[in-house]
Amino acid sequence: MVVDEEDHEESLPFAALYIREADMVTTTEDDGSFAFRGLCPGVKYHLEVHFVGHVEFHEDLVLTRDTVLEIRMRADDVVLDEIEVVGTRVQEHTLEQATRLEATELRQTRNQALGKMLEGINGVRSLQSGPSVFKPVIHGLHSNRILIYQNDIRLEGQQWGTEHAPEIDPFQAERVAVLKGAPAVRYGAEAIGGVVVIDPPALPEEEGWAGEVNLNGSTNGRM
Repeated sequence: MVVDEEDHEESLPFAALYIREADMVTTTEDDGSFAFRGLCPGVKYHLEVHFVGHVEFHEDLVLTRDTVLEIRMRADDVVLDEIEVVGTRVQEHTLEQATRLEATELRQTRNQALGKMLEGINGVRSLQSGPSVFKPVIHGLHSNRILIYQNDIRLEGQQWGTEHAPEIDPFQAERVAVLKGAPAVRYGAEAIGGVVVIDPPALPEEEGWAGEVNLNGSTNGRM
């Protein structure tokens, strides 16, 4: 017996054949040939042939002597359904383990530099250089010992001299969080002192107009 492909006249190796009544299974050789031995003459057998990517072949046989059977299998076009992959963004920093300033608290200090704004958090102070340069100090560590992230972007301006403060506009912050200890280490070795995470306002989900007016005042050179 030989199995070949109907469209291309090529042998099909490793096709699976099964005779149900005799409970016999075999596979084709490299040249498509196969053989069943020990079948009883005059008995009706049902032959099944299976091959990947082809329509199953079924035929009833009644054998009276050794028989050569040529089987032609037809290719089966399989169309897969589309696969839709849906993902959601996972918050990269866990603010539940951090001390944070919400929008209401930030509105009261938006006329101040970032380092000055954070002085209300336990363990956070500021290093002042001049009237408006404030660098955050977390448990005595500052500059290249702490990290600052704004909108998931790492800022490094505060790592230089004492006259360099973080280049951050307080009006762009919706929430500011300070991570200290173990939660901060995941951001890198420079976060040994802590991490300041600044989140901007969330993007609107619906079309429309929105705005905000802020008025701040301060004295010039007077305590």
